[in-house]
Amino acid sequence: MDVAGMLRAFCAAVERRDGAAFAALFSEDAVYHDVFYGDFVGRAKIAEMIDDWFYRTARDFRWDMHEPVCDGATLYARYTFSYVS
Repeated sequence: MDVAGMLRAFCAAVERRDGAAFAALFSEDAVYHDVFYGDFVGRAKIAEMIDDWFYRTARDFRWDMHEPVCDGATLYARYTFSYVS
């Protein structure tokens, strides 16, 4: 997948509460470090983070990615996000 497409898929999955689609963007042994809720290890837990943790006290998520940089192995992007809590 191209970088722009991957970032669009990332944002869209969060915004539509699709934890499975979000988790599929990560390797099976990935660790998602969330500032609010801590670490989520593996696709099942990453999907749970979106479906259960994020939407437990919030709704109407909006994520935007800016200035992505990728060397073929690592992807970095600055982002902004908002939600209704």
